[in-house]
Order: sequence, then C-alpha cells, then structure tokens
Amino acid sequence: FINYAGILPSIIKKRKLPSKQSGDALMVSKVVLQALKKVIKENNLKNFSLYILGGKGHVGKEVCSLFSKQKFQNYPIDKDNSEDFNSVFDKNKLTIIIDISRKGTLSKYIDILKKNKNVYLINEVYPEPSHEEIKFMKAVYHIQGVKALILPSLPHGYKKALPCCAIIEKNFNEEDVLLTKLK
Repeated sequence: FINYAGILPSIIKKRKLPSKQSGDALMVSKVVLQALKKVIKENNLKNFSLYILGGKGHVGKEVCSLFSKQKFQNYPIDKDNSEDFNSVFDKNKLTIIIDISRKGTLSKYIDILKKNKNVYLINEVYPEPSHEEIKFMKAVYHIQGVKALILPSLPHGYKKALPCCAIIEKNFNEEDVLLTKLK
C-alpha cells in the first residue's frame, strides 16, 4: 500500500480521489496526544483552554475526536470558523494551542494570541514557527515525531525522529514521542 504524508491526505479527501490510507490521521493524533500529555506534566498545567489550529481538517478531526475521548475539551479552529476564534478565546485563561494546520496559519492568529501572556504552543507543522510568531508565548514545543534512525538525517527539529506524517502503526511507540522545546 501507499502511505501519503503531509498535506496529501487532505487534498485526496477533498477531491474525493480513491485512496486506501494506513490510518495516518489516527497515528498523528496519538503522537499529538502524547505530546500534549508531556507538556502538561512538564509544566504542571491545569485548568486551561485547548485550541486546535487545523482542527477541522483530515488530521484535525481525528485529533479533536481522540482528545474528546480522553476528556480534553478542545476548540477546533480552521479557515471556515476562524472568525469564531476571537469570540471563544479567553485572554485571561491559561491557553494551549496545538498547531496541526499549515505553514503560515499561526501568524493569522498572532494579534489575538498576543492578548494572553500564558500561551503554550505545541507545533506539529513544518517548518517550526518563526521567532516573530512565538516571541510573546510562555513556552513553545515542536513535535519532532517518534524516535527513529533516518538516513540521511532530516533537518532542524526532525533530527533522530520520524515525522508524524510518515508514521504507520508498525513503527509507533507512544513512549518514543520526541519534543523539542523552542522557548
């Protein structure tokens, strides 16, 4: 079988092209869930709002569904409801943003996010966010993927890891989720 990665699954689904996927959205959601749990534990976070950028896309729906099953109330934010973000965003509450959208999407929400000094970002998007996008945030993590030997080695935040978009069930182990703290 062929395992499509990156934005290809979303495009294939949107265009209703025939495809047999390996469950990639579920694998990505499991990695993102483990990353969230690690960030919560490392920072002792409680009573927070959780927003998922790209939460209505191919992977985003799976992430939001898995989070709900794990009792994490979350707000999916995507291009079709981005105006709603301003009305649901609480600038006075501890906030976790998980970005599983596309390069550049985070920058569209910077003006809103700057209003809150307690924003934690967990990024799953390639490439990592720019300094300008994250300079006001309390902490920023980049999901590298899962521990793996990749030859040749991948660049930047993906060294020694298999990116989420390439994970299939056979090589996924939840304890092996790698995060890089960018800030």
